Amino acid sequence: MSKTNEENLRAFYEKLLEIKDKEAQKSLSQQELKEIALDLGFSEDEWHLVEQKVEGHLKNGQSFLSFENWNDAIQQFEQALQLSPNNLAAIYGLAIAYRSMYHETSRANYREQAINYARVRLVNEPGHEPSIRIISELQKPSQAKSVTASPHAQMPATNAGSKRASIIVMASVFILFMAGALIFFSVQRASDEDKVYETEKYLPEKTASSSSPQYTVPTNRNRNNVPVKFVKSSWSENFKLARIEKSAVTSSSRQRLSYKLSGALLITGNLPIEELKLKVEFVTPEGKVGLAEYVSVVKKYQPNAIKGDYVPFYLSKYSKNYAANDLSEVRLLVHAVKYGSWKKPTHRPIPTLWAYDRPQGIQIDVLERAQEVRGYAKSTSHKVEVNFINKGKESLQRFKVEAQWLNHNDEIVHSVTRTLVYPHQADWYPNHNRLHRFHAYIKNLTPREIKGYRINIIEASTK
Repeated sequence: MSKTNEENLRAFYEKLLEIKDKEAQKSLSQQELKEIALDLGFSEDEWHLVEQKVEGHLKNGQSFLSFENWNDAIQQFEQALQLSPNNLAAIYGLAIAYRSMYHETSRANYREQAINYARVRLVNEPGHEPSIRIISELQKPSQAKSVTASPHAQMPATNAGSKRASIIVMASVFILFMAGALIFFSVQRASDEDKVYETEKYLPEKTASSSSPQYTVPTNRNRNNVPVKFVKSSWSENFKLARIEKSAVTSSSRQRLSYKLSGALLITGNLPIEELKLKVEFVTPEGKVGLAEYVSVVKKYQPNAIKGDYVPFYLSKYSKNYAANDLSEVRLLVHAVKYGSWKKPTHRPIPTLWAYDRPQGIQIDVLERAQEVRGYAKSTSHKVEVNFINKGKESLQRFKVEAQWLNHNDEIVHSVTRTLVYPHQADWYPNHNRLHRFHAYIKNLTPREIKGYRINIIEASTK
């Protein structure tokens, strides 16, 4: 990071410590952490760098756990918690590491640390079975030492043992009955899944049925095009491959692969999508998967995608160990989905300005999807989700806007500038939409002193 980024990160640390000192039991969500960072002057790109640092610490911690390097794993998970204090993966990783250290050393402080972190995970995720297992395992009393007794004292022990065996048998029967009931209700709940508007799923990979493959040829045809197959499965039923703009080998070298992919998915299901990740498989002429890459299409810091939304995706892949002639087709699979909470969109038109004369043939509809206002003693926090729709006949390769907040004198008191479409990524196709969440933290003004907000289009170009 640059010097400015380092100063922002230091201020972020200090703000988290201040909150921790004031409210020791407060759990900060990922969105609240982002709001703190933006209030301290972070840009969206700088916040993404913080998220990447957290992910890096988590991956390192998991790797150290796999090699039974408990000390380094603890260090990595603690560094992740410094940036994301309520990160459940880091908390559970610390519980595992301290439990393992306790088993190796029998030191009581490691045991207490493992129990404490497992309890924190339970507070934030009630019913988390692995944490319950750790607490139960570490809290079991040690077996009492055997004591020599008279023959008369041994008879009641035999009876007690017989009673204990009967209780164990009865408990086993009860557990089997409960397990069967849980399986039944789980199946019943899965059948009603489309009626649930608040749920969460992380989907593993699954081989799709080959009876109905969806092949798409890129629209910009050239001799280096590679056909794309959207693999259908029970997990992809809420999505449709709307368009493949580019799927081409961009290097003619036989010793390496340079490939670019861009397109868009259409959300067809009723459940809001909070996170969506695709798996891209590079298939050889023999039908084997030679390379694989993962692409985040809907990210957790973005607005939820709902039915009718188009979500773009873009991938640039370079490999020194994979020749261009080894690639016969590309497969797209739905790798992970996280469903969010349903909120009825407002669809309110937002006042829109153009910073220059609007080009002929370009038309953008700007609608509000949701907003949230929080008033403080001398400041205002305003979050708004905006839906931009390309109503023109041309695809846009660059789109840049500015959100402006006004007081009652029509003076701009705050503004946020964002580039939503970049030339080197997926184009913005006609009738497709783009979503963005703007967040303003306005100091020295209460909500009553703010008249409203508007969108100023700075750039919209087809080249």
